[in-house]
Amino acid sequence: LPYLINVKLSFKNLNKKELLDMAKLSLHSMSDIVVLNSDNLIVSSTVSFNSLAIYSNFRMITTNVQNLVMQVLFSIKDPIRKIMCTSSQDEVDKLQYLILNIYCIIANFVCISLIVMLNPFVGIWLGDSYILDNATIILINFCLFLTIIGYPILDAYYFEECYKTDYRTPIVEILINIFASIGFAYLLGLPGVFV
Repeated sequence: LPYLINVKLSFKNLNKKELLDMAKLSLHSMSDIVVLNSDNLIVSSTVSFNSLAIYSNFRMITTNVQNLVMQVLFSIKDPIRKIMCTSSQDEVDKLQYLILNIYCIIANFVCISLIVMLNPFVGIWLGDSYILDNATIILINFCLFLTIIGYPILDAYYFEECYKTDYRTPIVEILINIFASIGFAYLLGLPGVFV
């Protein structure tokens, strides 16, 4: 790439504090990736490949719905950050409370709709042999609900740079998620992965 020939990348210009902050932020990002994407591996190793195949259909639907909802909600992120930069702490707290309520209302509507319509849709699409039990559907949608309402919290967390002082939490979160999912999967089967 000709436009990169004269660019010299070096970490020498960064001090140790900036490198440490980058490492802490990377640790939080890695934690999100592991926690949100370890389900397939745990289901295939503890339950069965058939359960994984059935669950993957539901995961595809909920992921696409989540992406659609997040595209709509991300459109307000930049104006809100501008307000957070220029407002007092009381106004920021009120704004965060309002945003969390809006996300919660949207997440409730989406998840309740999916609880009602997911099994009938998959039954029409793939057949009745690919339907999951209601407890698993509720747990999948509860995880989707937590993911949707977690976005404004995480956005404020990163905006306020809380990750600089909170670097142990991602490691604990990964360990609890993996060990609890494996243990509950052996005890409860497929719904145990989402508990």
